[in-house]
Amino acid sequence: GKDEYFTSLLYRFLTLTVGYHPTYRGFQTWFGLPYSGDMGCLDTTPQSCTSEDKRDIGAPACPALCNISTGKNGIPLYDSKGPNCTGHDCNLDIVEQPFNPFALNSRYADRAASIIKNMSRAKDDKNKNPLFLYVAFAHTHTPLAYETAFENASSRPGNLKIFGNTLAEVDHAIGVIRDAVDSGPGANNTIIWVTADNGKRELEVMA
Repeated sequence: GKDEYFTSLLYRFLTLTVGYHPTYRGFQTWFGLPYSGDMGCLDTTPQSCTSEDKRDIGAPACPALCNISTGKNGIPLYDSKGPNCTGHDCNLDIVEQPFNPFALNSRYADRAASIIKNMSRAKDDKNKNPLFLYVAFAHTHTPLAYETAFENASSRPGNLKIFGNTLAEVDHAIGVIRDAVDSGPGANNTIIWVTADNGKRELEVMA
């Protein structure tokens, strides 16, 4: 028979409906958001925000501030470590609300690397199964936010610099994941597929 894969999802799964979270739909673990990072409020100011943005209303490039907006909920970060939301109420798997947009990309990369390394070290039969790891980065979907280490990664001016810095951070994250694969026993039998599912979102002046 076919090998049974260990499956893990990092990033968004567009629903909050009970019974439809990723760990109810084929993924054994899930670390990520239930929707896009611009569909709610934040308590921080992403780099894509400008002085003209109205933080009580919010926009894709600059979500509303939670402490001044009305009718918007903080965007939650879930960490489900087992099937069916770890066997309890899915909301108990919320580890941060609102999530930190500056750290999200590196957290995805670090979690992906950790999963790969743990699978490589697994000794028991159950965890020797092949790994299917789906990592859907928030970058370069709005809002654009990145760690300070990438502040000057791009030499372009203005908004182009913000987009370039964001792109540099996700490029680095892919490198972190690739290094994790290359350092393990699966280096010669692992397929890494990098693609994009859509184009830029309201980034005409940035990309």
